[in-house]
Parts: sequence; structure tokens; C-alpha cells
Amino acid sequence: IDFTFWENGPLRIFIDSPKSVNHNFTQKRICCVTIKFCLWNLQHKEQLSYQFETIKPNDVVGVTDQLSNSRQQYIWSSVTNSSGIIENESNIQLIAVACFCKPGSYDLN
Repeated sequence: IDFTFWENGPLRIFIDSPKSVNHNFTQKRICCVTIKFCLWNLQHKEQLSYQFETIKPNDVVGVTDQLSNSRQQYIWSSVTNSSGIIENESNIQLIAVACFCKPGSYDLN
């Protein structure tokens, strides 16, 4: 028995995004970056239902003022809410777009 599976649950989420993006904000005011979310159902025999939602960056609870200020400089575009079923031992991909208004380092978690 793989106990780490049960400790962490049957759902795994992987985020695929660029490590860095070069953008000239004087030429184009908004920088849009594609973010891929891959949801894996590790269960061998059962389907898994999911509810996926990106939250507004300024709605994050319990963050420092500095982190809160950096989160307010972007918005989510495209898919921001999705639900469905993931078949056993399968995955789905959801694509979202983060739009940045100012240069900086951002935490999308």
C-alpha cells in the first residue's frame, strides 16, 4: 500500500507556466500569460468529481501587505470556473490566462 497516496489524497494538480516573461509595458499595457492546470485522478477504480475556480488576486485571505499588493496587479481571464468528472487514472487540462498590468514578480499559487 502506498500510504503517501492516502495521506495526500487522490487528486494531484500540476501548474505549467513560464518561469519568466519579457514584456514591454510601454508598447503594450497588458501582458497576458497562458497558465495550464493539469488535474490528475490517481484512483484506480473510481471517478473523481472536481470544482475548479481561480479566485480574484485581492480576495486571498491571510497574506502580507507586500504580497497582497503584488497580487492586485493581475487578473484572471478565460476559464475561471469549471467542474466535472475525471475518470480513474486519468487527467484533464484547464487553460487560464493571467493578465498583468505592471512589471514584477508574481505568485500565482
